[in-house]
Amino acid sequence: EVARRTEELAAIPAPCDAAASGPALQQVYRAAGHVIDAAAPFGLEEICAVAISLCDVVDRLSDGSVPDWRIIDVHVQSLRLLNALPAEATEERNEVAGRLADMVARKFPQAG
Repeated sequence: EVARRTEELAAIPAPCDAAASGPALQQVYRAAGHVIDAAAPFGLEEICAVAISLCDVVDRLSDGSVPDWRIIDVHVQSLRLLNALPAEATEERNEVAGRLADMVARKFPQAG
């Protein structure tokens, strides 16, 4: 279910203009919520944290301009990696989450 929800998130196209940005970001926010709903019952904390981070990013990108979609893509890739890693790969899981947090802090310094 987490993989399916992640792929639904990945399928949301980047907006091509400011008018399409709001609806696209709303779709991302809803899809990230679905990832959380799929992951939380199974205790997949890192996946939930990445999806929550994505919701926070969407809030910060909702200024009416065309967002830099790369930050959305990096979250999707992080979700895919975390979902593919075995639970016992603690070091690798922490590295994925840590690097994503560092990238978000660089993109939004006031949040870091």
